[in-house]
Amino acid sequence: MPIERGVSHKMRRTRGFTLIELLVVIAIIAILAAILFPVFAKAREKARQTSCLSNMRQLGTGLLSYVQDYDGRYPDSRVMPTYAGQPAGYLGGWHITEYGIRKWYDGNQTQLWGWPMVVSPYVKNAQIFNCPSDSEAERWLPWNMRGSYYWRHALDAYCVSVGSSVKESIVQRPAQIAALVEEAWHWGGQSPYCFNGSDTEATKQVNASFMDGHAKVLNVPRVSSIGVPSYDLNWFFFVHNWALQNDPVDIQ
Repeated sequence: MPIERGVSHKMRRTRGFTLIELLVVIAIIAILAAILFPVFAKAREKARQTSCLSNMRQLGTGLLSYVQDYDGRYPDSRVMPTYAGQPAGYLGGWHITEYGIRKWYDGNQTQLWGWPMVVSPYVKNAQIFNCPSDSEAERWLPWNMRGSYYWRHALDAYCVSVGSSVKESIVQRPAQIAALVEEAWHWGGQSPYCFNGSDTEATKQVNASFMDGHAKVLNVPRVSSIGVPSYDLNWFFFVHNWALQNDPVDIQ
């Protein structure tokens, strides 16, 4: 007698996730995300810091090329076209906004300005004046007019005070004096200074390009060696003044 083919009475039962199982899976994913995302963020920031340091190495090379072309003299704010219309002597904020930190003459980003104007022929890339981790905090200038790397303000003050550019011959320790520093926008928070007066850390770190052209991470002390708070990088840390002949150094 033929066997009748039909639907089996032993049908398989389809079983889905229970609510508890689903919640457990979601919790596991959330825990893994909480662990991994900060790691990824740190890795990304580390890569940006490396890129930033690479920028400073190239700028240091460009700076030395400038020095070689200009009879062993470092650039200073007196090369700015507007300087002729300014009163003689140290002008404080003008040196910062017109030379030390400015990248473009205006917000249209059509004409380089400040120290990038004199160094740009040697680097051939305007993007190199910006750090990839710059938080775009605005203080001295709007974001679309400034760069991330700050020409050492004490060098300008020295040049104006003595009426002469800094010469290679008077820099006794070029490998220990920073010419360019990042203003620590991302390492130091939203304040453009490494220290804003309320910080308690003993040191902070910024990328720096030194007067001999090399670049490295610079440890900035909250209090200089003579007991003066280092709220910014305008000053030389060792003797905390502008006189290069006194052999100031950033690395002791």
